[in-house]
This record gives sequence, structure tokens and C-alpha cells, in this order.
Amino acid sequence: MTLPVLFISVLAGLVSVITAAVAGFFFWEKTKAQKINAVLRDSLNTPNHGLIFFDEKENLIFANPQAYSYISIFDDIIKPPRTLQTFLDYMYDHAIDEDDQSLSMMLEHTVQKADGIGFRELIRGTQGRICLVEAQKTEKKCTVLTLIDVTARRATEQKIINLKQFNNDLYHAIEAATNGIMILRTQGRAHSLVFVNNAVCKILDMNKSHVIGSSAIDVFSVIGDGATQEKIQNILQSGKGGDVEMSFLDAQGQQQWYAFKLTPVLGASDIPDLFIGVLTDLTELKQRESVSFQSQKLEALGQLAAGVAHDFNNMLSIIDGYSRMAAGGLPADAPARDHLERIQAASQRGANLIKQMLTFSRHKIVVETVIDLGRAVHEQETLLMPLVGASIKLTTMAPDENIYVECQTDNIVQILMNLVVNARDSMPKGGSIMVDVHLCTADELPAHVRDIQSPRGFACLSVSDSGTGMKKEVIERIFDPFFTTKDQGKGTGLGLSMVYGLVRQIGGAIDVRSVYGFGTTMAVYLPLTDKLPNRVINGSLQDIESLRFDGFTALISEDEPDLLMLVSDMLQKMGMNVLQASNGSEALVVQDEYEGQIDLLLTDVVMPEMNGVDLSDLVQSLRPEIKVVFMSGYPEGGQSRITLPEGAFFMAKPLQYEALARLLYKLLNEKKNGDASQPDLKTARWISNAQGIREGL
Repeated sequence: MTLPVLFISVLAGLVSVITAAVAGFFFWEKTKAQKINAVLRDSLNTPNHGLIFFDEKENLIFANPQAYSYISIFDDIIKPPRTLQTFLDYMYDHAIDEDDQSLSMMLEHTVQKADGIGFRELIRGTQGRICLVEAQKTEKKCTVLTLIDVTARRATEQKIINLKQFNNDLYHAIEAATNGIMILRTQGRAHSLVFVNNAVCKILDMNKSHVIGSSAIDVFSVIGDGATQEKIQNILQSGKGGDVEMSFLDAQGQQQWYAFKLTPVLGASDIPDLFIGVLTDLTELKQRESVSFQSQKLEALGQLAAGVAHDFNNMLSIIDGYSRMAAGGLPADAPARDHLERIQAASQRGANLIKQMLTFSRHKIVVETVIDLGRAVHEQETLLMPLVGASIKLTTMAPDENIYVECQTDNIVQILMNLVVNARDSMPKGGSIMVDVHLCTADELPAHVRDIQSPRGFACLSVSDSGTGMKKEVIERIFDPFFTTKDQGKGTGLGLSMVYGLVRQIGGAIDVRSVYGFGTTMAVYLPLTDKLPNRVINGSLQDIESLRFDGFTALISEDEPDLLMLVSDMLQKMGMNVLQASNGSEALVVQDEYEGQIDLLLTDVVMPEMNGVDLSDLVQSLRPEIKVVFMSGYPEGGQSRITLPEGAFFMAKPLQYEALARLLYKLLNEKKNGDASQPDLKTARWISNAQGIREGL
């Protein structure tokens, strides 16, 4: 073979080898590229995120399966062009309002710090998914949309928000609680406060900054005595929890009661890491219990007093009756007559004592009338001044507005007199007494008064003094019958018992506030009424026909039936309630059975069984406030042989309407108004149909 031919053969073989090598290289590179593409595609399909790629011309070039499952635009746009703007429009249309707090928090947590993100939205995708969509340019000007399913994350954020809100609500609820709540952390054998609510600070009268971090020993030294502190320490050391009742004086010096309950919070080793302490105010409950106990005790004593009084009254009646009978058969100058009169006087004092016992026991039910409390108290001021003496300054305060309560004026007088006398006796060296009448606010009422139903509220009649005050053990017994701190012979111990009975009878309550060495306030709370005073005198003396005595009651005792009916008609025409009796004995029965107030006794002088003078004496001993007018067919100094009492009011028969109306106006108007400027009606006056109204009336 020639050299050229050989060279050509070798060269051809070499070309073949090179060609084969090149072909193999390209085949290997193609296979490698295919493998790389397969790996890349598999990688893009694997993440949980949706990925959508756009080329530099913003045309869709690739989307992984997650992107297809997250949004439905691929189903809507089947044919090209599938551009970036089309996808962005879709994202805007399905965007979610970011005012949702959980979404806002989630955006804060998922924001990427890298530059170049030109689009970020939360959208609602398929199947209720919530996706975070972000768009970012690559170095080759391509665009990648990333879709992240944040549904579960949003739920977690919402739980966090709900938990924060719950914690916030719980914190404010605990702060607003009226019970004191504290948390103590256990550190070995020591315990310190890590949390207290506002109620604890109020109870301790300390700032929260001073309490938190303090040891339990320091805090409990403020709210308990040594024995109480020891009990609390034992509970903490036992780790089992428990409760203790404590009593202490607050910043105002008032006694307070609290129940303190400690509950352990066990840690991983069943050892208490924390203690929850709860302070519950028992002050109001203790006060109610005290009032209830006092009420039950006095109720039982009242029943006892009523039984004793009933039997004792019968014995006094027998003693008084036989002494009167014995005295009636003796000459006026007989020595024994004076002794019998002393027996009668002693019987009368005993009867008054029994009356107080019956008042305490509320044995007799009285029909009440409506009075203006402020006016009733003001009217007694002139009587109270000499009662307290010159060494005591007495001040009476009452509003100008009407304060109507449903009771009798006599009851208010008895209550006021007893309270003022007690206040006076507590100041042997002088001082000051304040009598105050006012309308009460709801906050002012003690706990046991708020239990009483009174739709219109309460009025308060209080008597305050600057005297010696009372100790706790005295306050607990002051309403007990026959209990007194006065020297023997200076008090019966029934004054405040009677006050208690009268107040309960009216439907009110009494509260005692006293500081030993500084003074006492006795406050009587009476329910207000919407009724108006029902004892009213209308009209004037210038027009007799206009005179009316509405709400007043008269008892007529007359043995002549026609005259009894005639006089009854006269009084009824004047507006009075009339009770009728045909003789003195019947009149006694009628007045005893009538439970209301009787203002007037109009009685004949001469009657069978019992004459008018004897009837007047008996009725006035039972009803001291009653006014008496005698009437008779005998003229003054005539043949009746019955001597009328000095200062008695007399009308001769036949009665004249005008004269009777004028006399009643003077009698009842004086009683109603208590006007000191009125003439002295206790001076003897005689009124007849011929003489008319004499001078002085």
C-alpha cells in the first residue's frame, strides 16, 4: 500500500473514532441533561408550595402539581396565552381582607426580607385554602410565583389570638373581682407573692408594687394576728391547702371579717409550685348573722315579756280595782284613803312599765297613720331642750321637703325621747347631740336594712352624741330588756327595748355605730310611703260648713239613742270616723277593741252603770292624748250632782252644729299643730247653746 493510501486510511479511521467519540459525548451529555431535567422537574413537583414559572416575556412555562391544586385558574384558562398579568388579576380578585388579626399576624411572620418581591397577597384558593402568594424576578428576568398554603398556620395564629384575648379577659375579670385573689410562688420553705388583684391591695391598703415580691409572712402580718399567721404558715408548709377565718380593723378603724382559702397548684413532682389564695369578705354576712341572732333573741324575750305582762297586768288590775273600791267607801279625810291612793299610784307606775314591755314585744298591732317625719321631729325640739340641760348643745336638722312615713307621731316621740336621754346620760360633763332627719341613699343603708322591702326607699332619724361610746359587748346587749349600764335606780333597762319594738313595729330597723371613748350614733331607718297624711283639718272658722276633720276618730257615749244618732251624724258630716256606745261600760269595750287612734271622747255626763266623768278618767288613763268634751241636759251647776274636772270642756244639750265645730277645730287643731301660740285650752271653759263660744276660744 502506498503511503498516501495508508495516510488516508488512517485519517479515515481517526475521523471515525473521533466521530464516534463525539457522538458518544453528545449522547452522554444528552442523557445527563435528561437526567438533570428529570431531577429538576421531580424537585419542582415535590415541595408543598405551589410554583409557577414565567419566561422573560411573561408567558407561562411551568407550574407544579401543587399550584394546580391550590388555584383553579388552570381550569379556567385552557388555551394560551397564559400570561403573568392574567394570573396576577386572578390573585387580586381572590385576595382576602387583611383586617383579620390572625391574617395580619401571619403576614408579619412570613414576610421575606429579600429584595425584589413586587407582589404579595393572601388569596382564598380551592377547597377553602388560604394561600400566601409572592412574585419574584430572577436574574434572567423570569418571574416565579410561589403559593404557600397557610390555612393551618392561620388556625394556629387564631388560637394564639384567642388565647391572648382569653388571658386578657381573665386578667381584667380577676382585677375586677370583689374577692381578693393572690398567687404565691413556693421557693423552698418560703413563699412570695407573684400576683395580687386590686381587691387585695384595697384590703391591705397597700400599693400593688409594694405587695408583689413580698414574702407571705410580711403580708399576712398586716391582715392577721399571731394565731392567724401561724395557721396560714401551717397550711402553706403542709402543701395540702386549707382555709382560715380572720378579723382585723381596716384603715377607718372598722372591724372586718374575711375567709382566706389557700389552694395548692401541683407541679410535675406533685409538689406545690404555686398557691392560689382567695380572700372573701364576710363582714356583711357577719353583720347579718349578728342582726339575725339579735332579732331572734329579742323575739324570744318579747314573747316572754308578753306572757309575763299579760299575767302581771291582771294582777295590777285587781290591786287597782280593789283599792279604788276600798277608797270609795272611806271619808275623804280618812288616813287609810291616802294609803290606798298610794297603792293606786304604784299600780299605775306598774301599768306603765307593763305598757313598755308590751311595746317591746310588739304585742299590740296598731293601725298606723302617715306623718311628716321632719316636722314631727322639729315639733319636739322645744321639749328636748330642757330635757338635755344647759351643758349639752342640741342641734336638730331636717330638710324642708316632706318625708312621709307610716307610723304614729307618739311612736316617733317615744323613740326620739329615749335616744336623746341615752345620749344625754353618756355625757355627764356635757357635750353635743345632733338629731338629724334625711333621705337615705342606697349606699348609706347597712346590710340588714337593705333586706327590708321598701319600694320608695328609707328615711333616717339619727341621734349622735360626743359621749363615752360603748364597748362591743355592751352594743350586743343594749336592746335586751332590763339591761342597763346606769347605776341602780337610775334606769329600768326598758328604754332601748321599747325603741327596738317600736321600730320593728313600724317596719324599720335600727343600727348602732359607736367608738368607745368617742361617741355613739343611733340610726333609725324607716320605710318611706307614697301615701299622704290622712289626718287633715280643712276649712276655716269663717265658713263653718267648710270645716272637715278627715282621718280623725271620735267616740260618742250617749244613753239616748236618738241623740246618739244625731250627734254621730254631725261628726260624720264633719268627716270624722265615729264610734258609738250607749253607756260608759260599752264605751270602754269599744275603745279597747279599736286598734287605731281615738282623738275625741264626746260623752254624756249622766249615764247608767258608769257616768261620763269616771269614763273620762279611765279612757284618759289608757289613751292620754285623747281630748274629752262633756255634754249634758243639765245646765252648769244644775241638778246632776256630778262635779266635772277642773278645766273640762262642756256643751249643753241640745248641741249646736256651729258651736261643736268651732270647739273641735280648736281642740284638734292644737293637737295636730302643737302651736305654742294657741290659747291654753286647759283652762276651764263652759260652752252652752245659749252662751256660744266664750272668750279664750
